[in-house]
Amino acid sequence: MHALTRFLELFITNRKLSSARPHVLNALAGLALVICLGVFATVLAALMVCALLWLGYAQMLNAGAAIATAGAVIAVAALVLVVVAVVIALRIWKTVRDEVLEVFRTQTPLAPVTDTAGAFLDGILAVGRRAKAKAAPK
Repeated sequence: MHALTRFLELFITNRKLSSARPHVLNALAGLALVICLGVFATVLAALMVCALLWLGYAQMLNAGAAIATAGAVIAVAALVLVVVAVVIALRIWKTVRDEVLEVFRTQTPLAPVTDTAGAFLDGILAVGRRAKAKAAPK
């Protein structure tokens, strides 16, 4: 049922957006450019972080630290950086997903009706599953 409501929302939203098609295409072209520049900046930032980690490793070796100790310290630092990046990316993804869902809610006049119908069908299916579970022999 959820897939059907999404399809109806896309169909209705598509009709509303067809009059603003040039604006949508310009926005998509700008978004593609921003994405390309973001990828470029991300690659450069990753190379910079790798260089700094290698510099830290080399400095620890020059200071007299054992190879295993320097490697372990750099591995922990890299792991912390990866975990921080993943947490930030997940928070950004949640925000983007919530914004997209909000666009669907505001652009679709049938959203409350389809949400109500979907909740009604989900409730009926849940009651049917409970009745089936009670009737099943144990």
